[in-house]
Amino acid sequence: MPRRFAAVALCLATVGGILLTPASPSSADSSIVVGVVQSQASKNYAAGVPPHPFSQGYDITGRENAALSWATDEGYTVVTLTDADLANRVSLDAVDVVIMPYTVAMNESASMTVRDWVHDGGAIIPILASPRFFLDDQGQWDLWILEMNYEAWEWGPISEAYQMQFVNDPNVPQWDAHVSSGHPIGSDALAAVGAASARFRRPSPGTGVEFGYPFNDNVDPFLTYGNLTGSESVYNGWSAAQAVQYGHGRIVYFNVPLIDFLPVYNSTLSAVSAGAGVTNGELADAVLAASVDWATTDGGYVPVNPVGTTYGEVDVWGDAIYVRQYVGAEGEFPVLGSAYARVYKPDGSLWMTHVKPKVGVEPGGERMYSWSFLNHAPLDNGSYRVEVEYTYTYPDYDESHFEEVYVVRSQGTNIPTVEVEDPFALDFSDFDPVIHPTGGTLGVTAPGGTAWTVTVAHRDGSGVVLSESGTGDDSISWGGTTAIGPYLVTGTFSGLGSTSRFIQVGDYEWPFVDDEGSYARTELEEMWDRGLTIGCDWNKYCPDDQLTRVELATILARSMNPSGNWPSYHGYYGDVAPGHWYTGPIEYLVEQGILPGGPEYGVGYFASRALLVDLLMPVLGQGSYGSYQGYFTDVGPSDWFREKVERAYEMGIALGYPDGTFRPYSGVTREEAAALLMRGL
Repeated sequence: MPRRFAAVALCLATVGGILLTPASPSSADSSIVVGVVQSQASKNYAAGVPPHPFSQGYDITGRENAALSWATDEGYTVVTLTDADLANRVSLDAVDVVIMPYTVAMNESASMTVRDWVHDGGAIIPILASPRFFLDDQGQWDLWILEMNYEAWEWGPISEAYQMQFVNDPNVPQWDAHVSSGHPIGSDALAAVGAASARFRRPSPGTGVEFGYPFNDNVDPFLTYGNLTGSESVYNGWSAAQAVQYGHGRIVYFNVPLIDFLPVYNSTLSAVSAGAGVTNGELADAVLAASVDWATTDGGYVPVNPVGTTYGEVDVWGDAIYVRQYVGAEGEFPVLGSAYARVYKPDGSLWMTHVKPKVGVEPGGERMYSWSFLNHAPLDNGSYRVEVEYTYTYPDYDESHFEEVYVVRSQGTNIPTVEVEDPFALDFSDFDPVIHPTGGTLGVTAPGGTAWTVTVAHRDGSGVVLSESGTGDDSISWGGTTAIGPYLVTGTFSGLGSTSRFIQVGDYEWPFVDDEGSYARTELEEMWDRGLTIGCDWNKYCPDDQLTRVELATILARSMNPSGNWPSYHGYYGDVAPGHWYTGPIEYLVEQGILPGGPEYGVGYFASRALLVDLLMPVLGQGSYGSYQGYFTDVGPSDWFREKVERAYEMGIALGYPDGTFRPYSGVTREEAAALLMRGL
């Protein structure tokens, strides 16, 4: 018998705007209500509306109609579901199982609603690439894997329920999918067609498929690939379909386009032999029916236990602290969160924080990030507190794990952090400025009588927008701010220590608010991650501003010397005085032979395209150049920058302009510089 949601009353006309299609008599259980998704968003994506650079042209409409016809012909009570219905719990509660035929597009709200519905006892049957895409805030198509930043989240928030890692999705010339009798779906399907064994055959020209692997025993393959050739032969024996248990619910996920084998969709392909006197069409009908039966059967409860972990290894020198932070996932589910590393001075004040947002980890996996805390002078006397934290669970990030260790100047290397339970904490559960920049209520936990101060400031510690003090357990309210960007929330507890967390006010992509739409956005983010830039302001990169000569020198020096351990001042240039933020990097480049030294460096001037390439090539170890090739019309054989510009062209770094020029004496914007530099660095 199917699992039902008792609070929902069904009729055979319309339920909450959902069309119920009368079913014809058949052997299927007509009490099972099958929802078939008809996704306009997926059709728009397939049609390239709005235009996008990803693959398209899927026959979404044909496959949706085929699934609808199949379910009706089987004798189920059939419901059509729209994109809006997927985000509506009442609509989902009106069905027993949802078939998602090539539902390639789904927004965040629908993805999380479907995920939670399955956890509470619902069932879904996604058939290939479901879902992959969503419309961003600008109404443009984007990939979930890019938004979520990790392959375990290929399908958006619903990925947590799938419990598998995406690997590849090529078009293959041919493939088979063997039915396993070791799972009820496989054994029931084989029994229905009267065969001991059978396999789907997809002869040339083949089709697109997905390859992935399960994380745990909650995922049970019942189709396996075979007859793959060439480079894809390594996937022979991999799962082609999985039966998944998640919470109280069930999922049957097909990595292959099962609907293509149904007679109602492709009479030619359905007639191909599947072995043992069975056709592809007969086998597809039996497998899909067995999938519905299994998915709508109560399978008990599988605990959902995403657990993120972190620890650190600390190196302490005379003037710097280096932290290697490791982030992992225990349990059976992938996690997604943000990694923080903080150092507090001996007086208890926060010295510096590093953060890496959207760190995804698969069960049993581990990521490592290196952080540098540079003092540019001897560290103070006393103990520094080093803390690493990982906040996780998408999208609330309401779970965290952190460790700490106290260290002193020149203590040594490979000092491990240890897990501690702080007697104080900040509770962010009712504090959500990310989507609505209106602040909220921040809970404060502290031992009775302990005095504390909470501040909200710009990422760099400037621009304090809130500062409140109190004692013991309490809460504070923040009215929010219209200035979007990254803010640092810090709680300082008298005699106990401090804790802090970055928050994102407003809906933008970390780390800068002004790089949306930049063609070099990926490079900008990489520069931030590697510590090569901190932007032009607390929340901006200023991509359209001209790059200065001192900014160029600083980026290149940081790429060569991530520790930031700059040499003592020698005055290699007359206009580079001691004490400036760029002094150490420029003097370092002179000592490394990248810059020659001289009367003036040109501190107040912008960098040219020729200068950028001239300095970048030796940083990349280039030192032997060839004869003149004439790649650019405005770069002659006697130009002082010719050799390095032509080498940069050969390396794919300096591509020039469509008119064949390089424009060596033109300035370079910070956006252009990011693209050029990161092609090499």
